[in-house]
Amino acid sequence: MPNKIILIRHGESEKDKNNPLRGLTEKGKKQIAETGVVLKKLAANQSVEIISSTTPRAVQTAEILAKALEAPFTKRFCNLRVENIEQISNDRENLTARYFEAFAKKILPSKVPSPRAMVRRFLDAVDVSSAEIVIIAGHSGALEAFANYQTIFTSEKKLERELKYGEFIVLTRKTC
Repeated sequence: MPNKIILIRHGESEKDKNNPLRGLTEKGKKQIAETGVVLKKLAANQSVEIISSTTPRAVQTAEILAKALEAPFTKRFCNLRVENIEQISNDRENLTARYFEAFAKKILPSKVPSPRAMVRRFLDAVDVSSAEIVIIAGHSGALEAFANYQTIFTSEKKLERELKYGEFIVLTRKTC
């Protein structure tokens, strides 16, 4: 189990939200390259593993980060996306907030995984790593679910909103 997990939302992606296979825009690639410079300093002298969700935009994000950090991108893809989240609301701008509201009110559609289910997926993904830091390139909703509902790691801030493209949050393992 790593000492730190860095959750990063993929960079800006192509506009067709109905296309799950869309990739990063040039702006998105630049966002991630800039974030990679910051993360390289943060991860200096520590072993790092990068994993990602299975979508092309998350994979591209992981590949750019791996190059910037000179770290391995373990192509151990994980299902780190909240499937069917669009069943909750047509309001794409506030979908993550609606996801958490539906969970709190116990009205989450049956085909939408709960935040607790997302925590299990994330922990399964990082539990096999021997790296000191695991960077997870993923999606809004899933990243915030893990950050806010897991109990093993702590963060300097609680995610009150979804991460912006290329934004990250650092979680540090609690000590006993």
